[in-house]
Amino acid sequence: MALIFRRLKSTAASASTKLIAEELITRAQKAGPITQRQLIDANQLQRLSLTLDRPHLYKSQSTSREAPREGTPIPPGYHLAYFTPAALPDELGVDGTDRSYSPSKPYTRRMWAGGELSWDVENRLRVGEEVTETTRFLSADAKVTRTGEEMIVVGVEKTFENQDGIALVDKEIGYFAKELLEPNPVRCLDSRKTSTLPKPTGAEVFSATFFSRQSPCFVSQH
Repeated sequence: MALIFRRLKSTAASASTKLIAEELITRAQKAGPITQRQLIDANQLQRLSLTLDRPHLYKSQSTSREAPREGTPIPPGYHLAYFTPAALPDELGVDGTDRSYSPSKPYTRRMWAGGELSWDVENRLRVGEEVTETTRFLSADAKVTRTGEEMIVVGVEKTFENQDGIALVDKEIGYFAKELLEPNPVRCLDSRKTSTLPKPTGAEVFSATFFSRQSPCFVSQH
């Protein structure tokens, strides 16, 4: 089930915002799906498990001293540690994510809005498999929040396929707000601490494991 965290109102977005959304649709449709292939590496799985403070991937399998054995099923959600963007830093978004299906400026402030995961319980991704990830663009809509902030809501679908077919479908919804023109303090996941440069924590390690797939801190709006 997809969850949207911000309520949208019926007020129509401006013509300029609609134009940017339409430009993204045209660009994404012209580019087509994006495909990556990757070996499901045991070391990456072990590092993520330990970063999450889980010394046992399963009750009978410890990850404290050695990486998971070949054929070990990937726990739900752990696929996010794989298929990181194959791009130079300047080609990525400000949060380190792929910009292939992102709107152009000024809508560069990406935030996660919701998603849906569907697994084939008879065909699980496993360590040692070569898996193909295919990312497809679904939609781009110009919207307005209840507070009057314009944004572009983007939907994509990722499928993960091994030798036995599609094992996982990951649908993601993100919204892109206008970039902030003035510097604001960065508030870390720990709400008790506010600073412009947070100290290294598990959140930063987690972000590094995911190649900054999702930033561990966010810009304060206060």
